[in-house]
Amino acid sequence: MNLLLAATNLLPLYQQDGWKCGMVMLRALLQRKSALVEWTFTIAGGCVSLMLLVAQALRHL
Repeated sequence: MNLLLAATNLLPLYQQDGWKCGMVMLRALLQRKSALVEWTFTIAGGCVSLMLLVAQALRHL
């Protein structure tokens, strides 16, 4: 259970640890806030997380 929790914290899901760390890194890298970059990161992270979830579900069928 701890391994599953740790893995999900790394995924950039909205308002989770991985997402918050990613936002901090993006803002530091760009030295400012950028709504386009932040939304792109959020949507792309959500899509990658969803693809990983679907891949695991299909793997276990």
